[in-house]
Amino acid sequence: MDNAEDNNQSGPDVNRNADDANKNTAAPLAPSFIRGEAAALSQDGRLRKTEEILKWNSLLAGGLGIIPIPLVDLAAVSAVQLKMLRDLTRFYGLENDEKLGKKVISALIGGLVPSTLGPAVGSMLKVVPLVGGIAGLLTQPAFSYASTYAVGKVFIRHFEQGGTLLTLDPKKEYAYQTAMFKEAIAAKNLKASGGS
Repeated sequence: MDNAEDNNQSGPDVNRNADDANKNTAAPLAPSFIRGEAAALSQDGRLRKTEEILKWNSLLAGGLGIIPIPLVDLAAVSAVQLKMLRDLTRFYGLENDEKLGKKVISALIGGLVPSTLGPAVGSMLKVVPLVGGIAGLLTQPAFSYASTYAVGKVFIRHFEQGGTLLTLDPKKEYAYQTAMFKEAIAAKNLKASGGS
């Protein structure tokens, strides 16, 4: 009889132990290295939120690319990129070192310049009377948008893999960043031509 009672145990202690076991075996929303607001979201939720951050900052950077004063446009776009980095590090619960952030962003943008020659040329074209201003206005917003998008995609991928600002190696990211830059340009061109 005692055996039957032992096998049929129920009560608060047994139910609590079963609940604890279920909590320990439930799949976490995010890997243990993801912190901050991001830790409470699934991967899809995190990517939706980071896409919002990315889209807003990329559009803002593209808009600032129309500033008609050479180099002032680049400074404004750089400030937006730093703000985006601050937003992403806050979201992922990571430390944000602004000085290091500037260096990493500069290195990432520097990796794009040989393949695109966008920022300096687009900005400096604005110096040439009339034709230069028009050409600068046509090229700089697209470059500002796409470069911000590409830089953001690099940070998001790196942070999703458990990296930090300190561990990001821009040289290892050039191929991915260039692909994301081209993706952004293609999407803008498709949208401008009336495609979906």
